Amino acid sequence: MKMIRTDGRWFFLLTALLALTVAAEYAAFRMLRVPVLLAVLLCAALLTLSALRRSRMAAAVVLLFAAQGMALLCVRHSAVMLAVTVSAVCAAALLVFFRRQRRLAGRPARLRTAVCLAAGLVFLTLTVTAFVPDLFSRAVQGNVMGRTAEESVQTRADGVTAYRNLPYPSDAPNSTMDVFVSPQGRGTVVYIHGGGFVMGDKDTAGQNAYLNAWLDAGYHVVAVNYALAPQYRYPTAIRQCAAALCRLGETADRFGLDCDRLLLVGDSAGGQLAGQLALIQSDPAYAAKLGVSPADVTVRGYISICGLVDPPRFSDTGFLFADWAHHQWGASYFGTADFEASGAANEASILLQAGPGFPPSFLSDGNFATFDRQNADLADRLESLGVAVTRDFVPRSEARLAHVYQLAVDTDPYAKASFERQLAFAGQAVSS
Repeated sequence: MKMIRTDGRWFFLLTALLALTVAAEYAAFRMLRVPVLLAVLLCAALLTLSALRRSRMAAAVVLLFAAQGMALLCVRHSAVMLAVTVSAVCAAALLVFFRRQRRLAGRPARLRTAVCLAAGLVFLTLTVTAFVPDLFSRAVQGNVMGRTAEESVQTRADGVTAYRNLPYPSDAPNSTMDVFVSPQGRGTVVYIHGGGFVMGDKDTAGQNAYLNAWLDAGYHVVAVNYALAPQYRYPTAIRQCAAALCRLGETADRFGLDCDRLLLVGDSAGGQLAGQLALIQSDPAYAAKLGVSPADVTVRGYISICGLVDPPRFSDTGFLFADWAHHQWGASYFGTADFEASGAANEASILLQAGPGFPPSFLSDGNFATFDRQNADLADRLESLGVAVTRDFVPRSEARLAHVYQLAVDTDPYAKASFERQLAFAGQAVSS
């Protein structure tokens, strides 16, 4: 039976095959049932073979899917599996389109040429970044690494005094912090920005509505900068943050800060670093293992804003593109494509390392393309250890809330409500 007679059907068959294999790969990985995936791929290969009707093309497709099957048996991460799947299908599409291009004319030919070039770009991007993740990490990083800026002091119209670009001891770049001193001084928030360990900057944090909301509520705020991956891998960033906290404790009197009522706050990757600081402060043995010393401050609470509290699950958000990007960033930060099984990722896990001395915690997360499952797991673990926990999770049936939605306190009503709950937690924590 001849299934394919027109070039239009070629196009739709290959598009459907691409969607089928990607969806099957992702579903099978999430269920941890690779045999299901292999069966689906076999069916897709047979479908393609019956459609092609040409021995050379059939042989090419058989080889592509055989390579895919072998890759699935050898690799363990969804991002690499996805890259191999999409690359194989795109390669098949390229072979078909280029083979038949000379027989086409007019607008359909130009359309298929554009599709072919797009498929080639996807092929190259996914293949290269799956095995050389640092390329993608550098591409999204921008020019925030190694910038130098002079120290400055400015008093704002609201009475807040801003000390900018204060250095702390470290051999790595970006070793600066900003200190915002509020006239009220209800406590001190140490805020660590996110960005997947590969992007972001304290200046961005200093401009966002979330940080300024803490100042409006009467809290001092300290925004910490740190070096980014892949140029500086784990544990450089956490050692820098520990050094910044030590310097803060040593110079608190200079700024009039109250370091006996200190809150560690961070979003996304910054939530991981803030949580790891809490581990350092609450567990001297853990601090010694990292080669750092606890600071002379008293941590009253930890606030995780969609924090990466379990790095071995960095790429387990349930959203395909986020998982792919997170895998690249995790590989860049921990220095291995198989970082999920590495000792470094386990060492950095708040979920795995937390003990009964961990400070009271406020765990907040969205419900789409974020780390809500691991934050819920951390809440369960901390409660089992006797640590006071405030949960801040909104079910998806009520609203669809993306990663770090809490930062938009000036525009999002759910972010505003979350911040009010954070203020209530902070008030209770600093007064205890």
